[in-house]
Amino acid sequence: MRDAGTGAPAHRRTGAPAHRVYVTGLSGSGRSRSDLTSRARAIACAMASLEYDLVPGVKPEEVVDGFDEQFLIPASYHADVELPWTTAGHSGFGPAGIESYAGGDRTHGTCGPWPVPDGARLLTFTLYRPPPSPQEPSTPAGTVVIDLVARTAQWTVAES
Repeated sequence: MRDAGTGAPAHRRTGAPAHRVYVTGLSGSGRSRSDLTSRARAIACAMASLEYDLVPGVKPEEVVDGFDEQFLIPASYHADVELPWTTAGHSGFGPAGIESYAGGDRTHGTCGPWPVPDGARLLTFTLYRPPPSPQEPSTPAGTVVIDLVARTAQWTVAES
């Protein structure tokens, strides 16, 4: 994924200690009526996740037992077409995950899936810095707007 203004890779550090976050694109998950809570919705939507890499990769010893949130990138989401339902929980953040912490060049993570309503062109993701501890809140790092038609992304850093 490229920054629409510079053509450079869309990446920014959001707060994962000693790691940079590179937004690498969107992945599709088919269509669904599920909001991930087993309550079927009347309107089926395409589903998409925001994919990212942490560089360098996260080593297993960096993950504090029972607290891997410092490496998950919390995100909220909206589209330019009204969402008929969402997969964001009470926190307003959507699901997120990292498959494994094996070190290496990069560790892959995913935010989502979220519903993409038919006719949507612009998807806006607000990325948050992971909390420094379980007792502290996440703070905004910035916003990435993805234009599905132009196939571009624009990153805007949050004001401190």
